[in-house]
Amino acid sequence: MKGQGKPQGVATLALTVYGRNTNPKVCGVAQPGSALVSYAKGRAVQVPPPLPTPFMSFKNGKFGLLTIRREISPDIFECDCGCGNLLDVWRSLLTSGVQLDCGMCRRFINYRRRDGKVIRFFRRVSVHGHSRIIHRKDGTLRHLFTREHVTWRMMVQRCHDKKFQYYDRYGGKGIRVCQRWREPGGYGLLNFLRDMGPRPLNKTLDRINTRGHYEPTNCRWADIEVQSMNRTCVIWKHCAPPPIEKVRAMEARVAKMDEEMNPF
Repeated sequence: MKGQGKPQGVATLALTVYGRNTNPKVCGVAQPGSALVSYAKGRAVQVPPPLPTPFMSFKNGKFGLLTIRREISPDIFECDCGCGNLLDVWRSLLTSGVQLDCGMCRRFINYRRRDGKVIRFFRRVSVHGHSRIIHRKDGTLRHLFTREHVTWRMMVQRCHDKKFQYYDRYGGKGIRVCQRWREPGGYGLLNFLRDMGPRPLNKTLDRINTRGHYEPTNCRWADIEVQSMNRTCVIWKHCAPPPIEKVRAMEARVAKMDEEMNPF
């Protein structure tokens, strides 16, 4: 309504995701059952309420049983758990809902089956800790992954899965992922996390040498501007690109580097 202010008794709430407000004109955290109100051309537009996310908030610093105490780096926070334990948590673990406690105070889970019987079992924890399985009330499962886990999985698929839609651009040209990052049992992802560290906001995985493989010395986190200039069609625009390094030579170089860094 033109010439009038905002309606009385209507709260303007916005959902906070990844520490940033999706609507710069309002602030706060959306609560279950509330509606997001936006004002465009003098009219109040009611938006359907968001899904309940009581633990997804940098507004109050609470993620389940974890509470943020201080920021160690832009992607690592010092948190304390409801049981009193103090730990450092990556941003992606909090925002994805993978880690909502210290891991010791909720070791057992009460799962109610469809027939009404309650079963208590020990919660399985992955080697890397960047994935989680949630048991819904209807008996179905929901898998949660961090951004680093998704990046690692996409990297392996584009180089080793012939059915992947972009395989011809990577694996089809001879690009491979080093064996250190493909070890079974979750240790490949664990090595990837140790070598690359947390994925910063607005950055994705990038190869320094576009004719090289995915290995520790040739990968970095880069934004879209850096990656747009680091392409084969840009670097070797007026000449033929060099040949891709042999996989055996790459594996030998990575194994030697790993042996020098971990002699024992």
